[in-house]
Amino acid sequence: MNHLLGAVAALGAAAAWAVSAMLFQRIGTQLTPLITNLSKGLVALLAMSFLLLFADWRAPDWPALLALACSGLVGIAFGDTLYFHTLNRLGPRLTLMVTTLVPVATAVAAVIFFREMPGIVAWLGLVCVLGSVAYVLWEKHKSSVQAAQHVMSGIAFAAVYVLAETAGMLLTKFGVQEFSALEANWWRQCAATLGLGIWLGALPAPRRLLAPLQERAVWRPLLAAGVIGAFIGTWCTVIALKYTYAAVAATLSSTSPLFILPMVAIFNREPISRRALLASLVAVCGVAVYFFAQN
Repeated sequence: MNHLLGAVAALGAAAAWAVSAMLFQRIGTQLTPLITNLSKGLVALLAMSFLLLFADWRAPDWPALLALACSGLVGIAFGDTLYFHTLNRLGPRLTLMVTTLVPVATAVAAVIFFREMPGIVAWLGLVCVLGSVAYVLWEKHKSSVQAAQHVMSGIAFAAVYVLAETAGMLLTKFGVQEFSALEANWWRQCAATLGLGIWLGALPAPRRLLAPLQERAVWRPLLAAGVIGAFIGTWCTVIALKYTYAAVAATLSSTSPLFILPMVAIFNREPISRRALLASLVAVCGVAVYFFAQN
């Protein structure tokens, strides 16, 4: 049952990030990646702090706390900022294609460091999911025109992002075992927010970077994206990492593009090709195979 809970939480994270991606798209390039990351993190931190007012705090386990703090700095502060840089340079389709490498790197690292070995049937389901997501993104990229500017720097940002995100997941997997998922996520976000604040303070003219936040049109989607993505999405991810394999959490959390397909069809009136729909059905079957393997 723990594995099933973790898998459901990972799918919930993917859905939350799909919604937040649509909201972040409204902000566009009005905010720098650093300010976007810091702003959404503050929103998530305030939401988590409110919930934790009603929770029982436990004595901190210092090695686990250190791992969570490092995961916040590496995975959220550094990794998410790299993600936004990659997004600005490669566009959403190519960036999402790159994120499919995170589950692969996480699965390999989890076997090495945690000796996690899901069964053959479970691996088959996860491969179906990951392959389907990659195909959907590849097909959408083929049918769109991408600007060639900043491609090389975008690829460099993407490569470091994959490493940072993988390290963040592994550190969270280690640290969350001694905390509740909400507490663990709070500690991660505290470390990330502190790190981002120091980063911002070290830059020249930080007030100029913060100036766009004075616009109400920026804050509306930013608040919603912060609550849905940075709060609910990351909380679900931590729950997934606590209760199931790191490879499963990473793979199912990467299915956001499949959730985005119906959203863009409904709200942006973008048609969904038969091949993309078929790939989505294969991914759903892959999820079903994984759930079957855990019963």
